[in-house]
Amino acid sequence: MVQSAVLGFPRIGAFRELKKNTEAYWQGKIQADQLLAVGKDIRAKNWKLQKEAGVDIIPSNDFSFYDQVLDLSLLFNVIPDRYTKFELSQLDTYFAMGRGLQRKATETTAAVDVTALEMVKWFDSNYHYVRPTFSHSTEFKLTGSKPVDEYLEAKELGVETRPVLVGPVSYLALGKSDKDSLDLKPITLLEKLLPVYVEILQKLAAAGATEVQIDEPTLVLDLEEDILAAFKTAYETLAKASGLPKLILTSYFGDVTPNLKAITGLPVAGYHFDFVRAPKQLDAVVAALTPEQTLSVGIVNGRNIWKNDFAASIEFVKSAIAKVGAERVTVATSSSLLHTPVDLENEKKLDAAIKDFFSFATQKLAEVVTIAKAVSGDDVSAALAANAASIKARNESSITNDPAVQERVSKIDASLSTRAAPFPERLAEQKTKYNLPLFPTTTIGSFPQTKDIRINRNKFAKGEITAEQYESFIQSEIEKKRYGSILW
Repeated sequence: MVQSAVLGFPRIGAFRELKKNTEAYWQGKIQADQLLAVGKDIRAKNWKLQKEAGVDIIPSNDFSFYDQVLDLSLLFNVIPDRYTKFELSQLDTYFAMGRGLQRKATETTAAVDVTALEMVKWFDSNYHYVRPTFSHSTEFKLTGSKPVDEYLEAKELGVETRPVLVGPVSYLALGKSDKDSLDLKPITLLEKLLPVYVEILQKLAAAGATEVQIDEPTLVLDLEEDILAAFKTAYETLAKASGLPKLILTSYFGDVTPNLKAITGLPVAGYHFDFVRAPKQLDAVVAALTPEQTLSVGIVNGRNIWKNDFAASIEFVKSAIAKVGAERVTVATSSSLLHTPVDLENEKKLDAAIKDFFSFATQKLAEVVTIAKAVSGDDVSAALAANAASIKARNESSITNDPAVQERVSKIDASLSTRAAPFPERLAEQKTKYNLPLFPTTTIGSFPQTKDIRINRNKFAKGEITAEQYESFIQSEIEKKRYGSILW
């Protein structure tokens, strides 16, 4: 039977419990043990939800209070000196690295003033990660056991999980050198880093984990030769260590074929690839597998909120099975479901017809399970029929089909790629028509969230001020920004 797998589940909670309680902790409204209890409750609910949905391979260590890459930095002692000089708890050190910390001195504690590490976009998603920062003095060592603790936590609840770790090559490649070590190239630290990977993997195996999902998402990037060579070094070194679980090398968010040679023949149990983003890579990656290696087919989109087209997905998975055999194929989400809302059932105000188009993380669990059952020969005809009707309704809906738009699209031709007049003429006309300042701009990025803005937005939401009054206030804030009378 073909198994189903989920690469990660949203950790925010069905009702944004994590966000609310984390912010409450930062504001001093709750204690650390209360925040930790909230995290434990969310993890338990997530594992139970996936088990009840029938998912075969459920992730652990996909939970984070801030960011999974930052979790690894804390676990591996990649903590710049500026954070260790303060007498902070491990949790407060973690948050200080993620968001900075400014705290006035009290009778019992010294003042703290430290900025956050760099935050970088997680590939082309809307998620951001905290960039690991290395120096010549970085000393890799385990400072905790989070992956093991959460694996055992799930086990105590009767849920067997597959722990998730960001892989060593991606962890270094996604990092940077600190300001005191600008001549350092992080990938050169691989030899020093690998022993802590061996140690945590051995601890996971000792706890009972038979398989680990090891994420190497940098495989979809344009990589330099030393980073490509690092994959062979890393995984051959890990393979030589005793007492390790099986490793599933996992990539997502794009096509790995430009870098496929770097991971072909590696001593891992199997691979996961994102076939939502890059379905054409199937033949190439199949050709790179050894007869013993498994293939995890990422076919349920972990990046959007649309319902899966079962007919198309089943056809694709069957083509993979025809190439490598059902016993070596797993049906999976394309990436972690971190990037999707938690549960569609919590959306109470959506029109029923539109709601039927959607599938959030909870609903995607059923999609993965249904596809796996379908290609295994189980009777899921009712689910397939309902899905086909939904897909047909969306494709034919007047909501998704606008004749006016279709007409405009039909008129697209090469003439639209050329301007009707040269730039000097357009510039003169723009000046006359708009009378713009020398460097016109709108607000770039999110509008700064000052206390006054929050107060007035709240008043507007409650109907205490009119739209005109609110717009007038916002315009005054823009003018302040433009002329520098306040700091942003």
